[in-house]
Amino acid sequence: MISEDSGRGGGGFFRYLTDKGKQRKINEIAESEKGIAMAGQVLMSISRDGVERARLMSEYKYVVDTQSKVVTAKREGIQEGKQKRR
Repeated sequence: MISEDSGRGGGGFFRYLTDKGKQRKINEIAESEKGIAMAGQVLMSISRDGVERARLMSEYKYVVDTQSKVVTAKREGIQEGKQKRR
């Protein structure tokens, strides 16, 4: 942002703000800072979403692995039962 000139307070800033030639540049800087702030918020949201996605995938993998183990155990038990009957 534009700094104050040698202790004159905010007067220097307001002089730039009312100068039509410099007003566009001040607006560009203000929009740029808003864009940077918004980008930071989006990145934080993506990070939170990524963490939640990883947690859900881990939970899903646990459930699928558990179901797979149950099915495998049942198949092995059925095979064992068939062999004992012979």
